[in-house]
Amino acid sequence: MDEVIEGVLKGILHLLSFIVRGLVWLIIEFFNESIAWYVGWPIVRMISLGKYPRESVGDLEKASSFVKGVVSIVGFVALILLGTVLAKLIIYLGT
Repeated sequence: MDEVIEGVLKGILHLLSFIVRGLVWLIIEFFNESIAWYVGWPIVRMISLGKYPRESVGDLEKASSFVKGVVSIVGFVALILLGTVLAKLIIYLGT
């Protein structure tokens, strides 16, 4: 009897892990395509003096994988740096 219950619990846990992995993937895709691109695009555009990326800010679908990756990484790093600076500022002003 214990083996049957254990088998059912393992099946439920596998199903839950599949659902959670799917949700994490959706969140990462949403963040990458909706937030990091729009944060990184003006930064890359400013650094390259308006030359790159050649796609407009709304043309994410037309960008190559390399351009998407670079712009999104720049956006992600910018958000991490902004969060770090804000956290240090809050700590500094709070004490």
